[in-house]
Amino acid sequence: MITLPQVPVGYDEILKLYGNPDVDHDIILDANWFSTHIRVFDLPFAMRYFVNEDSWVPVRRFQAHFLVGEAMVDALAEVYRVVGLEEMQDREWDRFAGCFNFRANRRSPRLSTHAWGIAIDLNPHLAPMGQRICGQPQPIKTAFETRGFYCVPSDFQHFQACTGW
Repeated sequence: MITLPQVPVGYDEILKLYGNPDVDHDIILDANWFSTHIRVFDLPFAMRYFVNEDSWVPVRRFQAHFLVGEAMVDALAEVYRVVGLEEMQDREWDRFAGCFNFRANRRSPRLSTHAWGIAIDLNPHLAPMGQRICGQPQPIKTAFETRGFYCVPSDFQHFQACTGW
């Protein structure tokens, strides 16, 4: 099992471990940080990428921070081994809604954990932001949490490699 090397708590620890993608705080991605911290990872199976509620396209790769991407892939590979692709597709558990996305948080002016490539969104149709009950399938939730990812209680589609942010 590939687990996170450590799970930072709060902004200062996130910066210390993952670096600063916005050194001058202008909400513009630092190109040098991107080239040294973000990598492309192959998914263990083809997933469906969210375009909108009615449209999904196949995806086989994604971008993530080099310190967390392998743990994300490993968690998805475990779900694939345990559940199987056919059942995942039948239950619509194969929906990928993104990882690295340099942007501000949707609920505050600070950077989203997606801006570091340390968060992944899965199955937004089952676990939409703001939903009070976790609709994320337990095998997925367990696979990510045992590797050190934190599932945000108000956003059950979202797993991040930190807490306190």
